[in-house]
Amino acid sequence: MAVPSWIYDILCPLLGVIICTTMFLSPIVVIRKAISNKDLGDLNPLPWLAIIFNCFGGALYGCMRRNFFIFWSNFPGLLSGIYCVHSAIKILSSQSECQSSARKLKLIEGVFYAVVVFWGLVSMIISLILGTSRSQREIAAFMVGAICCFTALTYYIAPLIAMFHIIRIRNSSSLYPPTVIANFTNSLLWFIYGSVLMDPLIWIPNVVSLVLTIAQILLCVIYWPYDINQIMIYKHTLLGNTPRSTSDDAKDTTANDVPDGGESEVDIQDSC
Repeated sequence: MAVPSWIYDILCPLLGVIICTTMFLSPIVVIRKAISNKDLGDLNPLPWLAIIFNCFGGALYGCMRRNFFIFWSNFPGLLSGIYCVHSAIKILSSQSECQSSARKLKLIEGVFYAVVVFWGLVSMIISLILGTSRSQREIAAFMVGAICCFTALTYYIAPLIAMFHIIRIRNSSSLYPPTVIANFTNSLLWFIYGSVLMDPLIWIPNVVSLVLTIAQILLCVIYWPYDINQIMIYKHTLLGNTPRSTSDDAKDTTANDVPDGGESEVDIQDSC
């Protein structure tokens, strides 16, 4: 029995758009908390800059291909990334007297402006130089797609270092299973859609992501660190917080074993 065409032509990319949008919007919950605390804490804004770069190009590629699914799978991520980076800049600006915050602020602003300038120049080139004929428009779309494909591959391959670390310490507490499963589902949907379109710039990065997320799922199973009761307690934290692992409990026990009048290392923090 043949699979109805609407399943891979409409349903797969539509579900992919929904999952992408949910994943891209999830950092807003964390950044809102940082805004209320007026402190980024351990948040790293660099992944948000990578999201802006990749989603800017992805939305542009969707426009050039006249594909609404590709556009709407990237445009919410672009807006979310800009909001998070703008919020991080505001927080760091209020801490400009701190040298480490000032350095981080300069880095974030420099990368952000570089991303805007880069895609502005690319847009100008493809519209003024490579937009006079159909073949040239195809070349222009391929250029944009190739850039997005390369950055997506870089983004997907980055967790390899963390995966080797998990194997070394035999503990997968740094992997959050719901996020890994969401990444797997999203990559599978876009791999199917890219295969139907016969667009290697879509299916190649997603097949790489599929392989890596399958490996991460296996690591979660082999080096499972969570207590099932704690997962049930923390089931309401699907938007970003990680369930406590057995290693976290060990850290808490060590931190509590401090003589009266003393301070643990956890309590000693840099004022910046």
